[in-house]
Amino acid sequence: MEPIRTFGLDMDLPEGRRPGIDTQIIAELAESSPPIDRDKELLIFGSRRQQEEARAVMERHGVACENFDLLLFPDGAELRPSFTDYGFTSSQGGRIYAYADAVFLYTLRSRGPQAEPSQALLQMEEHLLASFEQNGEMCCAADIQSDELMERIARAYGCEISPLSAEN
Repeated sequence: MEPIRTFGLDMDLPEGRRPGIDTQIIAELAESSPPIDRDKELLIFGSRRQQEEARAVMERHGVACENFDLLLFPDGAELRPSFTDYGFTSSQGGRIYAYADAVFLYTLRSRGPQAEPSQALLQMEEHLLASFEQNGEMCCAADIQSDELMERIARAYGCEISPLSAEN
């Protein structure tokens, strides 16, 4: 399964907010655009339309918020320690998300019989944020600024990378 594009809405709940506002917001969202997941004050939606509907609910209640595009990684993705700067595991659903504008997703493929994909992956390891297997291929996530570096490493070992695009 390729990463799935999801849509986050980070709420900035005001200090000293009126009692029950959280309950009112959650009730309204449950009717119009229920989130598929949550991480503290970050609500996660399956579509941009739901994200925008939720934003309208927040505005009606005077709650500032910020939109984020997220990538939902498959279960079992192997996270590196530096991943926490680029994503998170949700507190509610335990799912793994990365900020879409911060990561470069790709698969590594051999270009011929002389290719050394295992050596390329070994060289790339220090730059990886996460990896997972998909259809027998290793899929990798690196910092968005590392795309050219990953391509150069792949070429040096007779391989090529294919960027992944998220579903949705």
